Amino acid sequence: MKFPVGDESCIFPGERVTLFQQDLRKKFGSSGARLLPTIAWQCKHDPTSHNGENWCVLSIEQLADLTGQCARSVQRAAQCLVQAGLLEVGCFNEDKRNRTNWYRTI
Repeated sequence: MKFPVGDESCIFPGERVTLFQQDLRKKFGSSGARLLPTIAWQCKHDPTSHNGENWCVLSIEQLADLTGQCARSVQRAAQCLVQAGLLEVGCFNEDKRNRTNWYRTI
C-alpha cells in the first residue's frame, strides 16, 4: 500500500506536528519529503509495536518501492532525517540474522 505522495501535508504521530511537503522538500530534498510521510503513514496503518511505540518494519528496497526512489537515495534521506531528529531507526528482530530496520517518526 502506498502513501499518497501528492498530499500537501502530513501529520506525524506522537507530537501531532504538521509539516508541509514544500518545507520538507526544501530541507531534505525530494527523497526525504517522500520518505518521512511514507514512514508516518506505514506506522499508523501497519504498525509493529515495540516498547509501547508504533514502528514499521521495512527494508530500504521496500521503502524505495513505496516512495518511487532508488535505494541509495532512500538510505541517504533516512540518514539525514535521523540526524535532524525526525526519524528513529532500530533493529528489534528476534532473529539476529534478520537485519531489517524498524522505523518510526519522532
